[in-house]
Amino acid sequence: MNPESPFYSHCVEVLKTSVLFSNLDSETLRGMLADYRREIWPKGGHLPSAQVADLFTVVISGRVELRRTNPLTGRQMTLFLLGPGDAFDVIALLDGHDHETQPVAVEPLEIITAPIASVRRWIERHPSFNRSFLPHLGQRMRELEDLSADLALSETVTRLAKLIIQQATPESEQIIGEPPPTPLINTLSDEAMARMIGSVRAVVNRHLQDFIQRGLISTSHGKLVVHDLAKLKEHCERLL
Repeated sequence: MNPESPFYSHCVEVLKTSVLFSNLDSETLRGMLADYRREIWPKGGHLPSAQVADLFTVVISGRVELRRTNPLTGRQMTLFLLGPGDAFDVIALLDGHDHETQPVAVEPLEIITAPIASVRRWIERHPSFNRSFLPHLGQRMRELEDLSADLALSETVTRLAKLIIQQATPESEQIIGEPPPTPLINTLSDEAMARMIGSVRAVVNRHLQDFIQRGLISTSHGKLVVHDLAKLKEHCERLL
């Protein structure tokens, strides 16, 4: 990316808030960005898995689902929901093999991409990046471990409650006069949330309606707010 680009400063600001890139000094960050180019995806846009595996991508704005699809049934599962500052494909970066995930833009998506081979060389030249990269990798592995454990050990309603607890904004934490933080699951359809917990839309909708009737959450214009986080956690613990 050219430093003269009108989008350059915006990309730098996002990377400075990213777990992966926040510890890099300005000169190192500028050198890294020289390997990247900016792209825009429309809502629903995606690339074939083989092509994605050749690129290391950082989200600048918007949200993207990383999905796996059963080729026989067409059923889909969302492995990660990523937002600004998040990156993929970490697995292909590590082992050099195609990774059967498909990123799909939840909304108009602004990203920067670089060839995987270039990023590997860049990491070798800048070992300081590993101080952020390895903890980030550990966090992603832990999230996948938690997901596999939940799928095997927890009921659907429990998985949904945990997803809301992890992602939604408690009403009590909203600051008067300021816009509330936007959780990643805001404005997602029931079907999208179902993909995130390994279920189907009808089941998720039924459980959401139950949470609403209990006064635990509310939804308005696609936004989800937790009214009583403690009660939702208590409800989740009872389910467990």
